[in-house]
Amino acid sequence: MSLENAPQHFLCPISMEVMSHPLQHKVTKHSFERSAIMEWIYFGKATCPLTRTSLHPEDFVENTKLLQEIQQWKNEHQIIEDEDDLDASFSLKISSVALPAPCTTKTAAPSSEPQSLKHLMSLRNKVLRNRDARAGKMAQQNRQ
Repeated sequence: MSLENAPQHFLCPISMEVMSHPLQHKVTKHSFERSAIMEWIYFGKATCPLTRTSLHPEDFVENTKLLQEIQQWKNEHQIIEDEDDLDASFSLKISSVALPAPCTTKTAAPSSEPQSLKHLMSLRNKVLRNRDARAGKMAQQNRQ
């Protein structure tokens, strides 16, 4: 979810969207949208995009305090979450995350892997569109 005038710390540094499932790195204390950071790790980016600290899915915990702040802000501004924000199908229990390894051989993939890849690619495209839109808006504001 990308919203104008959202407090900067509500935005995921990867997707530049308001977080709906914020996770916090145990060491760096930086927060990321769950789907964005898990996709980041899954596609082989093993270091934090902000600090270059090594990343692993178990290094993250839910940031309940930030989630409460975001939900309060949304309520105060009468912002209704869309279906993507409420998608329970991407729910992950961080303490037992088991992401499949990226396919590196030309063997046939299990039937569930193409669907997972489609979902991840869909998320990636959404992230890129939102990042580009936000960058364009910031450039326009700087010109004014």
